[in-house]
Amino acid sequence: MVILGTILAFVIGLSPITQPTVQSILEDGLKKKQSGDYIGALETWEQARIVLEEPSLAIALEYIQLTTEANITSSYQVASAMYQWGISEKKPDSDLIELEMNRLEPIVPAAQFKEWKKVSKRKKERVLPLIEQFWLSEDLTPSTPYNERLLEHWERIAHARKHFTLNDESVYGTDDRGISWVQFGKPAYTFDGILTLEPATVTNVVVKRLGINGPIGENERAYARAMENAILGAVSPALEYEVWVYTSHDIDSYYSSNNVIMFGETPLHGFAKALTVNDFIAPELFTFSQRFAVQTATGTIDFGITPAVIVQHEYLKQLAGVDPIFGRAYGNLLNDFFRAGEPPRKDQALRYQREQVLAAKDVENAAPQEASTYLDEFPAISIDTYAYRFLDDENKPYALTYVESNPLLPFITDVKYNEDSVFTEDTFSENPLSYYSYTHGLQIRNKEWELLASQKLYPPINVDIEESNPKTVSIFTIPFVSEDTWLVYSAELKNNHPKSKPSVASIFPEKVRGLGSEKLQQTLPLNVNEKEIELSDIVFGYDLDEESDSVFIPFTVSHTREIPRNEQLAFHYEVYHLKADRNGIRKIQVDLEIKERLGFIQRLTNDTSRYTLTLNQDTDESSFRENLELVTADLEEGDYTLRIKITDTISKQTIEKEIDFEIIQE
Repeated sequence: MVILGTILAFVIGLSPITQPTVQSILEDGLKKKQSGDYIGALETWEQARIVLEEPSLAIALEYIQLTTEANITSSYQVASAMYQWGISEKKPDSDLIELEMNRLEPIVPAAQFKEWKKVSKRKKERVLPLIEQFWLSEDLTPSTPYNERLLEHWERIAHARKHFTLNDESVYGTDDRGISWVQFGKPAYTFDGILTLEPATVTNVVVKRLGINGPIGENERAYARAMENAILGAVSPALEYEVWVYTSHDIDSYYSSNNVIMFGETPLHGFAKALTVNDFIAPELFTFSQRFAVQTATGTIDFGITPAVIVQHEYLKQLAGVDPIFGRAYGNLLNDFFRAGEPPRKDQALRYQREQVLAAKDVENAAPQEASTYLDEFPAISIDTYAYRFLDDENKPYALTYVESNPLLPFITDVKYNEDSVFTEDTFSENPLSYYSYTHGLQIRNKEWELLASQKLYPPINVDIEESNPKTVSIFTIPFVSEDTWLVYSAELKNNHPKSKPSVASIFPEKVRGLGSEKLQQTLPLNVNEKEIELSDIVFGYDLDEESDSVFIPFTVSHTREIPRNEQLAFHYEVYHLKADRNGIRKIQVDLEIKERLGFIQRLTNDTSRYTLTLNQDTDESSFRENLELVTADLEEGDYTLRIKITDTISKQTIEKEIDFEIIQE
């Protein structure tokens, strides 16, 4: 027994330790998921990041799908990280990549997706970094540890799979409603109903049209009955439909102010998205077949009405009150089809079809490719940015960028929501901002959306209700990288009191009470050619503090170039690439002129010049910087232009700029 035990121990000692594989971890998690142990499944898959040498896209996708399907929000941060880990796999299954691409196609701009397809044809896995870049660019809050837009996307897929199951034709295993839900989320409002065709109604419409140009006889009535039989034989008398309307998107269209999407039972594709009501009409009803003519003793009579026109009339009449796109189409049809003095035209149905398709395409093209609803529902912080271009002492371009945001509304909303449970303490009444923190963030990313640099500033919060639009301001100094570089600005308001609660349940961290973001491409820099004189952008404002040496811009900056009356105009400018004389001195002449902006006729009869000044400056450097104040307090309210002309008196080069501004009521 001792010998046998020793042999067994030796054999066991020689057996290699079984290492977990992608397949074993994947299957283990799936078994737990099928048994209802969702947390166990997630824990199993999460361990893959530790025990596997290479990432696994398959495991990552299973993780984020289960997390969002089961609404396990406590695992959302890990789900976001797992997805990012998974798409870094070097050689994932090509079918899995194809599936993920197809799931993203509805929300990716067409040109961008076309590029993905081109890249994937060469080598499938090369598209994965492009997918990663897409999600990085879509991140609503780049400064937070997870990607809310990615999680929202998978939440929408989960919702669509559960609710839109009339067929499984879409990439999500849903009917077409699932695609629109993934793109835009919940509609602002919906309409559903039944499009009907009553026999008597069809006959009445035909008779009414034929009666415009003359009396109705037996031939006309026979023709109407033939038309009725043909239409009712090709069209369902009761057709279910849904119309989804999104109103939050900025769509400027002659036909509709909304993004209108229609679904229903179509003769060609079953229950599907319908671009217009014509998609509900059998194609044969648009033809000009003689079977709709009437045989009489004197021959065949064809009154020229195409059956589809009658169906268009009835469907648009029932939809006219849903949205202007249908109401306008119905009005156009009425005005044209029932026009007296003209016989019906066989091309009318196709003409109306083309017109309605163009109108629908106009709305569809004006709508965004996709939209997030998270920031629509969450207290939003508006962000404005104002960039001024300069060159530094090494002749390298940079921008001095003012970031202005307004957290007042999220702040007041949060205070009111928490006033009974938290903010009854004396400490809060003494200092209402004592529990809050505020952040302005900047990320610099290249065209591949890789992070190049980031910075956070913590400005004091301005929530002064006495101001009409209180601004919290930060100033970033941003070096120029390239015109393909993206600048991502963010604003974030937090309530750090441990007992406070957010007023809106959301995916965002609980402490966050307001968010804002802005993405902009870098603008072209100033000219760095040292042989050519260059002038910086002009920082414009008033109330210059001449004794301040510690502030780069020592006056109140007015980015909108509005100057209160009785204030003195101030501005900052810099001149570069000045040429030295024999003694190493650079000399410039600055010519300033303020003109009143008048209409064309007024300019002909009035002297618009209100202020002129010439300054001569010397410097021993190749650049010159100045904060200048002009005595403009006597200017009346109105519109003006400041013209600044710089002359390098050594090289004789000149450069000038004009800045429009306004004197407003104090």
